[in-house]
Amino acid sequence: MKYTTLHNNIFHWDGFGGKLKLASGSCLLRVVHLTEDKGIPVARPFIIITEDIPAADPAKKNRKLSMRSCIAHIATRITQKFSIDPRRMLWLEYYPESIYGMKQEKCIPEQYEVVSFTWEANKAFHPQFRTLKSPVRDQVKIIHQQLQKGDPPSWV
Repeated sequence: MKYTTLHNNIFHWDGFGGKLKLASGSCLLRVVHLTEDKGIPVARPFIIITEDIPAADPAKKNRKLSMRSCIAHIATRITQKFSIDPRRMLWLEYYPESIYGMKQEKCIPEQYEVVSFTWEANKAFHPQFRTLKSPVRDQVKIIHQQLQKGDPPSWV
């Protein structure tokens, strides 16, 4: 699948509350624009993948909230910044595999969640989450892995 990378780095969003910057934070953001392949048009050519900044990251101190708690606000900002028609995007939250337990014996597998929004006056509301299934998941995972191998985010 052919695509152009529009953003592959940390994204900072300003929250509300003026000087207090309530609900501001940062996340990893990857935005790609799929292009026609073999003359087949793409219904949702924009794929947006968001991910919380890893705990080992020194920039974590700047992250006040998880992306999930502000996802509608972030979606509004991203669609405005990149001039994306919300009807033409696939919005995903990515959660990497998590190993835990006293002996590191437990595992939560990686997960891609599709986020759907209600849009009113070019603002996102009421996010709904569902697990991304194959075969779309397999294609998204290939693109995501390529992006992860690309230029490292600025905090690395």
